Amino acid sequence: MIIAFAVMAVLAVLGLGYLLARIARDPVLGVCIFVFMSAITVTPELPVIGDRIIAADGIMLFVIVISAINGLLFRPAPPGLRLVDQLAGVFIAIATLSSGLAMFTRGDPVRVTLFMLIYLYGYLCFRVILRILTDEAALRRVFAWWTCAIVMVVAVGVLAATGLYRPAWSYDATINRVSSTFKMSGQVSSYLGPAMFLLFYLATLRQASFWRRLGFTVLLVASAYVMLSTGSRISLVIMVLAMLLGAVVILKTSPRLVRPGVLLVSTGVGIAVFLSFAISVWTDTTTSYSIVETSPFERALKMWSEQSRADEIELETVGGTRAVEIETALDNMHRHLFLGTGSGMFSQTYRINEIHNSYVSVLAENGLLAFIALMFWWAAIGAVLIMAAARLRGTRQLIMRLVTLGFVSIAIYQVTTNGLRQRPFWFVPAIGLATASVLRRSALSEEAAVQPDAVAAAARPC
Repeated sequence: MIIAFAVMAVLAVLGLGYLLARIARDPVLGVCIFVFMSAITVTPELPVIGDRIIAADGIMLFVIVISAINGLLFRPAPPGLRLVDQLAGVFIAIATLSSGLAMFTRGDPVRVTLFMLIYLYGYLCFRVILRILTDEAALRRVFAWWTCAIVMVVAVGVLAATGLYRPAWSYDATINRVSSTFKMSGQVSSYLGPAMFLLFYLATLRQASFWRRLGFTVLLVASAYVMLSTGSRISLVIMVLAMLLGAVVILKTSPRLVRPGVLLVSTGVGIAVFLSFAISVWTDTTTSYSIVETSPFERALKMWSEQSRADEIELETVGGTRAVEIETALDNMHRHLFLGTGSGMFSQTYRINEIHNSYVSVLAENGLLAFIALMFWWAAIGAVLIMAAARLRGTRQLIMRLVTLGFVSIAIYQVTTNGLRQRPFWFVPAIGLATASVLRRSALSEEAAVQPDAVAAAARPC
């Protein structure tokens, strides 16, 4: 037995060494694996850092180190992305300054250092992805790995939601909310929400066979089912918006580019089924909401329906502890106006839960300056994506419209959680910006190639 374990350990070390050697030669592979493994956040508790580090982080840290050694990390961002890149740097610099000062004034240097390093790591992920994904082949590889991760998350989620196979880590045994391969059920929508727009593209791709389009359509509907099974209110909102907006984008796209028949029929049937379910839950007054007894599929609808029938709606009733957290942050903002309490120190300072809102969290923990930098940074990301979608044509425009909606979904998700410590907060915008840059350069290259041919043709004698 000891020999067998020793052999397996040696093989594991050799396998890891081979993988790291491959990544050192091909950093795109490292980004692909990082995106895929970011879907697996179930991890054991470790001293100091708790469960905040997963296998994906080990891969990305290696990519960052390799990029620093070969100089890639320090190169300018691709053309058109330099302002966004600089704004990200300004935001992280202010947040780091805020945390650095808090290390000496808040009484918990270990905690504030941990959160400061998490934010710095997220920024480095964003920075290195912008510099690695610089061509269409790299983008296709990343989207392929992301699609494989979606299949994994959805498969585990569907099995857990239906009860066919329920590992203890795939759901909460007390309240039955499905978390699939994630630590918390609320994390599912941060990963699947943006990815649903990728599935819209794959499910309508004109070059794809009927069975392939049908397969991606089923995967899209199953993704919506898994998001609903999490019992998260923001998951329900993102799921509904994704299905509606994705369908609208596809309908507005030229039939020469897409074959939406299977998807639109499935979406129509799905909407009809969902509406009948939602109406039955909304109008049901025979049972009251219970965190333990209410089905996660009914949770959000049941809570909202009961709140709508109340004589007076209070913020605490609608938002729970989130309303108290935001109110506490705004009431005490003047105490640490410009640089905040330091990353991760709001709950320690005011003896309350962390703020479940990324924007207010930055305002409270890193101050007004960091909040302004964050708003300018994310506004710049949105502007780059929107302008790219407006300038491009054909399939490229369709892709950019869906990518832009993916960014919108991750921005909406931040309203109800502190997402800066989640990997999609950093890699979803980075992949979106890289897509905009690559597709824009590709379109310009095609135009440059066509123009000389057109001039030569016009110059030929009749």
